[in-house]
Amino acid sequence: MRPRARRGSASWRASSRSESARASTRDAALAIERPAGLSIRNILEGRIVEIRADTEAAFAEILVDIGGGRLRAGVTREAVEELRLAPGRPVFALIKSATLDRPPILRDRA
Repeated sequence: MRPRARRGSASWRASSRSESARASTRDAALAIERPAGLSIRNILEGRIVEIRADTEAAFAEILVDIGGGRLRAGVTREAVEELRLAPGRPVFALIKSATLDRPPILRDRA
């Protein structure tokens, strides 16, 4: 599955000829080291492109390039500071499979 950006959306989309999936900004987490010992299987290596901090709230939105596709992850501004997140920094994006929107497994054959 190769990730690709969705225009005008704060989400990630992965697609192949037979599958496609989307995850919302709130369903992605970022790590600065490859995580281990997790049940999350979608660990995507990327690089931070942009950070937009919400000065009215405690949150920031991180735009990550993943193999030419784009992922937006919502994190706290505290996490941005603590992890020293900045444009150009390599990161790992984590997305739980259960949060992905995907076509139903069983389809009506009527």
